[in-house]
Amino acid sequence: MNWGLCCRGVNSTYEIRVGRSKSVTGPYLDKDGNDLATGGGSLLLVTKGDQIGPGHASFVTEKIDPLMFYHFYDRSRRGFATLGRRTLSWDKNGWPALGD
Repeated sequence: MNWGLCCRGVNSTYEIRVGRSKSVTGPYLDKDGNDLATGGGSLLLVTKGDQIGPGHASFVTEKIDPLMFYHFYDRSRRGFATLGRRTLSWDKNGWPALGD
């Protein structure tokens, strides 16, 4: 899920958090058992370096290794909206992990 404020260029606070559930109707819990509906969510991608406010994840897995695409604001380009791409894998407990 997306969390924080989007669409504010280099002032964006967006980040991507994850949770999971045994049922499509929830509850969705993070790695620590916190409910996403009440502020939980394990961090997957946050502002780092010149990549500000990453959000709106999309996934591609067909015919290639899994990838996650997302948008961010590029501080080095005065907040220009930019498309990012990361490799996607799963840790030993079944949680998503991103490569550089």
